[in-house]
Amino acid sequence: MEQLGINPVLIVAQLISFGVLFFVFNKFLFPKIQDALNERKTAIAAALSGKAEMENKLLEFQSEQAKLKEEESKKAKAIILETKKQAEIQKAEIIAAGYSQSKNIKEKAEHRLITEMDLAKQELTSYTKKMAVEIAKKSLLSGASDPKWQHEVIKSSLTSLAKQVSE
Repeated sequence: MEQLGINPVLIVAQLISFGVLFFVFNKFLFPKIQDALNERKTAIAAALSGKAEMENKLLEFQSEQAKLKEEESKKAKAIILETKKQAEIQKAEIIAAGYSQSKNIKEKAEHRLITEMDLAKQELTSYTKKMAVEIAKKSLLSGASDPKWQHEVIKSSLTSLAKQVSE
């Protein structure tokens, strides 16, 4: 074997050194590495479950926001309908009273209708904004520390508010 360049004494010494090194690593180093890997694994699992929870909260927020928008839209339509009914009644009374009087009262009713519609739109926008801010505050205060998630929530809220303002 010495002709091949293999020294049996060195091989035995290397095997003993490897055995001692393997024993020391296995006894002291590998358990700490294993514990660190397990901690990281649980931390990742917790983060993923937190992400799923935040996604669920976001979906709840969006559905609640849609419900509120629908309710406010119904209220606004009812107000507009009632206002139109009142305007029609006034219009009929004015026509019965005379043409000259009816023209002046019709102009007043139309102005009032526009004002009430603007007021209803302002109230709806203000209420929706307040609700969106409150829901966003609650969502953000509930432990959402992921900047990416916060950015997405803020972006979707701003987009929603911009759509509501443009309506």
